[in-house]
Amino acid sequence: MTLYGEVEYGVYLKGALHNYSYNPNGICGSTAAAMFLRYWDTWHNGNYVPSNLQTSNGEALIKRLVQYIDGSSPDELKDGIQSYLRSQGVNDYMYSETYCNYRVQERIDNNKPFILGLTNHPTYNEHWVTAYGYFVELGRFKYIIVNNGWGGSGVYINSSYCDYIVY
Repeated sequence: MTLYGEVEYGVYLKGALHNYSYNPNGICGSTAAAMFLRYWDTWHNGNYVPSNLQTSNGEALIKRLVQYIDGSSPDELKDGIQSYLRSQGVNDYMYSETYCNYRVQERIDNNKPFILGLTNHPTYNEHWVTAYGYFVELGRFKYIIVNNGWGGSGVYINSSYCDYIVY
């Protein structure tokens, strides 16, 4: 996003987020988790995703995550990702919490993606997406920038449709 004085601007992760679109049968949590984990594997810790699951479309990793992510609540998503990480020998902890603008800005400003829960969204309804940026307009936090899980990057989400974050 172009900076226009201090009127509007976008803030993004420093590294590229993988763009996955494999999302059949309501497995959006696994798809969002796969993008989240591949970012961490690429930019922070190369132990998150073994090489045999590193495909360009993410399908192998997403299918593996389905085995761990049972359900769609924030805690089920968090616990499933954490179980997957333990299976890879990674002892990092996952967190889930109620959405707040401050946490979004803190995560992105520190180059850390997160999984965003949507509720009652006019396009996505109840859905998990992977966040990698935010947009400020007239000095106020305005939107979260996400990959929608069907290959759509650069999707702007109004915070009024957000309920949880998992990281």
